[in-house]
Amino acid sequence: MTAPRRGALGAVLLAVAAAAAAFLVSRDDSDARRVVVPAIESEQAAVLSAKAGIALPDFWARAKAMGIAAAIHRPQSLDDAIRRGEILRFDRAELERWKAAGLLAPATTLKPDTFWTKDARLFEQLLQALASQGVSPTTGTLAGFHVLQIPEGRQDLSLRGYDPERVAAAEGLIPVY
Repeated sequence: MTAPRRGALGAVLLAVAAAAAAFLVSRDDSDARRVVVPAIESEQAAVLSAKAGIALPDFWARAKAMGIAAAIHRPQSLDDAIRRGEILRFDRAELERWKAAGLLAPATTLKPDTFWTKDARLFEQLLQALASQGVSPTTGTLAGFHVLQIPEGRQDLSLRGYDPERVAAAEGLIPVY
């Protein structure tokens, strides 16, 4: 192949590549309408505000002043609430450990799969989540705790929904669910 032919072939290939790029850029794709904004996860904001000793709404106001535009809210899972200590869960093994340690009487009326919380809002949220999953719990109060006992062996439960206090605290920011 001679040099002029190679140059012409290169020019044709370059023109084809430019036409393909122009076509891709000119397409009205949904990606073209996307916007990128700085955001913070609401759970992380709650942790950071607690460590700093400031109220959550004040944390969000400061974050907004620094350019944060969105708050990411994730559904609250039952395991997350248990891990954070908002809900106490007593399964069979836990009850046996407490009995063996002498913290509970051997003839206690507590049953496995019992949940305890002092947070009335969280208790109501848990009741609604269980009802939506077809679970009928036994409820009561004891020593300032809301107690909820579910049928034994139901390990597949989830706490649906978002923490309304965290969502409300991020007022003025774009909510991302």
